[in-house]
Amino acid sequence: MRNLQYSEEFTNFLIVLGTISSRALELFRQNLVGRSIQGIRKLRANSSDILTNPDLCFENVIRFKRFLDKINYKGPIAAMSDNTKLKPSLRYSSQLGCIVGSILSNEETKIQAYDDIPRIINSIKDKKAIANYVRVYILQIPLPKFPPIIIALIPNNGKDSADAIANIHKKLILEIAPQLNISILSIGSDGAAAEFGAQSIILNTKTDKKIEIIDKTLNINFNCPVFPNIGPVLRIQDPKHAKKTARNVIMSGARVLTFGKNIANFEHFFKLVNLPNSVLYKNDVIKLDRQDDGAASSVNFFKCKPSKSFTPITFEYLQHKRNIYEGYWYRKPSFLLIKRNTPEVIDIDNLQ
Repeated sequence: MRNLQYSEEFTNFLIVLGTISSRALELFRQNLVGRSIQGIRKLRANSSDILTNPDLCFENVIRFKRFLDKINYKGPIAAMSDNTKLKPSLRYSSQLGCIVGSILSNEETKIQAYDDIPRIINSIKDKKAIANYVRVYILQIPLPKFPPIIIALIPNNGKDSADAIANIHKKLILEIAPQLNISILSIGSDGAAAEFGAQSIILNTKTDKKIEIIDKTLNINFNCPVFPNIGPVLRIQDPKHAKKTARNVIMSGARVLTFGKNIANFEHFFKLVNLPNSVLYKNDVIKLDRQDDGAASSVNFFKCKPSKSFTPITFEYLQHKRNIYEGYWYRKPSFLLIKRNTPEVIDIDNLQ
């Protein structure tokens, strides 16, 4: 069917489907209806929101600023960065006028004539500069139902140092954001060593003002820099990545995860998953997908875990006697489990 008008929601669905699999999109169109992959590319090329420069630059951030002005939002903004696996390939971009897919700058891969294409491609291969990762830089309003907005897509070889990543953060915080009056409140990451190091560099940046909270009794020593025209900037880890990290640590045994005097290990979850009424699936524990957010959430089903929650006897009791999936824990004179939507209370410290 031609010249059909599709809603924005349906178009977004087709874009996501085409991103996952172009064959799945074509199969969907053959049996139902929808935009072709060529139509989606044309729509994307004509969009005013498309990134004409993949680097972190003033033009990309000002698009985000226009969005803030449109909804009259003047609150804090969360910045996030993540390195994502990229299928290595080179191709010519008519919009950028250069070969994309390498870690070289656009100026180094600029195409002036047709004969430049094979020469530049061979140069990229000789320098082993084909990108296999892309660093995605995102800004987001930290409120529900506001989607993240990509402001940079920086190809790399997966060997970025903490200093290189910190320079990207500094460019946003020290150069671009102050000019646009964007208050960057936090810098998020997945907790990788290089990204954590970059966050540390930002937090250790010398500024005229700092926020410090020190309590020797509770062993609290918190501080963060306050940047001019920006405000305080905090370091955070993405919750989903934190869940996956905690789950993977337990399953691999690379680290020992402790809760008070007890530990959590693979044996506990292996016993739990084999119980007849277990809330976990075998794929959540055995031959699990380490990048599965759902599996990570299933394993981390406590909002806050008391010290005895991971002992085998507690697991066995709770699984056989109570439905505690996504239950709430409260700290009282003794650890108590309060089931959701019920006043019943179980004293964990005095289980029989």
